[in-house]
Amino acid sequence: MRALVEGMVKWLATLPVKDDETRKQFEHGLYRMAERGESNPIFDVLCTASEQSVTRASELEKLRIEHEEVSTPSFFCFIVLFFGMLTASGNRS
Repeated sequence: MRALVEGMVKWLATLPVKDDETRKQFEHGLYRMAERGESNPIFDVLCTASEQSVTRASELEKLRIEHEEVSTPSFFCFIVLFFGMLTASGNRS
């Protein structure tokens, strides 16, 4: 549970908060809850939100990599050559 709280603290650090003191109090409360082993619906919601944030960041990174691969000039050259060969072979009939 402690590792989960540490992951949530890292996630919370990425969120915009008006006051750093509020963030520190919230982090302290999370650690206290982890030490006690309490089950809390708010804690459950935060865990879910943190997990979804990590999942979405991972999916976004995969999409970014796929976009870069498709956008590379070598890919476009391949497509142009491929369609050029199809067109050239179609004109010979």
